[in-house]
Amino acid sequence: MDIPVVNFNAYKLGEDQIPDERLSVMTEEIKQAFSGTGFVYLENTGIEQQEVNRVMDVCKKFFVLPEETKKQCARNSGHENFNGWVSTETERLSPQRPGDLKEAFNVSTIDSELKWPSDAAIPEFREVLDSFFRRCKALALRVLEVTALSLGLQRDFFVKKHKLIGTNKNCTTLRTLYYPPLHKVIVKPNQIRCGEHSDYGSVTLLFQDESGGLEVYSSNARLILNL
Repeated sequence: MDIPVVNFNAYKLGEDQIPDERLSVMTEEIKQAFSGTGFVYLENTGIEQQEVNRVMDVCKKFFVLPEETKKQCARNSGHENFNGWVSTETERLSPQRPGDLKEAFNVSTIDSELKWPSDAAIPEFREVLDSFFRRCKALALRVLEVTALSLGLQRDFFVKKHKLIGTNKNCTTLRTLYYPPLHKVIVKPNQIRCGEHSDYGSVTLLFQDESGGLEVYSSNARLILNL
């Protein structure tokens, strides 16, 4: 079993009019993908790999900063705010495992609540993540439109439920992840980079570099697919 590929070119960012015939085909392809593996490769979304690489490069500059500097941007311990830096082993996505060997920087609100690193540390950090958040939001809403149609719902059914993305009344989050070198870390039994889990929320847009390493369970949880 392979993860299906859907060409999103007809409704990519910047294309506002999608031909009915192409929309019908795309709707069926999305339906088959989400009801099968639950994952899909989207081609030609309007977000190019070059843009993704820029985000990753800027974020790496943040993650390699001294820990004391990153702590100034730390996420609050409460659940009302998802913004900010998350240190190694803070999260444990699989309850059966020790804390995950990864760091994260979360962006869920584009406003003053978010503690950004100073311009002196990384001048372009806020601008790059702000722009990418908005671009991903636009793409996610298009995916939700097609998904609604695949379920026989009104095209804007899910879009209307996500009007507050980017505010403190919605938990939609852009997460940049960093998997630091382990040569100075004592790895605990059964500890991995990111524990197996099901994402919360309506849909996840997942971007990665050439390193890979991410895996997906098939719908019957018997087959692991490499991303």
